Amino acid sequence: MDNIKGLMVVTPYNKKTYRVGGIELGCSPMSTFQKRDGSNISFKDYFKIRYDANIIDLTQPLVSVTLANKMAPRGSTENVLLIPEMCIMTGLTEEMRGNMGIMKVLSKHLHMEPKERVEALHSFIAKLSGTARVSHSFSYYNFMFYGN
Repeated sequence: MDNIKGLMVVTPYNKKTYRVGGIELGCSPMSTFQKRDGSNISFKDYFKIRYDANIIDLTQPLVSVTLANKMAPRGSTENVLLIPEMCIMTGLTEEMRGNMGIMKVLSKHLHMEPKERVEALHSFIAKLSGTARVSHSFSYYNFMFYGN
């Protein structure tokens, strides 16, 4: 469980980024918390009401996180509990960083020469524009890339 500590997760339902502190084995989506109005509600019910989201695994432990926001006060350590199936992991694990094969491939994409980057973007635009659904949307919104 220590291998997830410090990793970053994004929650698509509110578009916030958090840093994982640990796993709360004693909590699940059926656990309750106190809302700002003082009433208690389960995580499962809260997500259904607030985001119209159905939690599938009601036995999964919750993840303890802190908000990873540049605007958050310095040293802010307010912990929040999140439901893992409602999170998307971002970034690289230490194991990935230690794998030279992964780092070599990643470096090739992150550190392109300007000419290579432009060629990659032109290729992407060509693939995108060649898709019927995308072409229809581009026409509908009168959108086009320069050079098309």
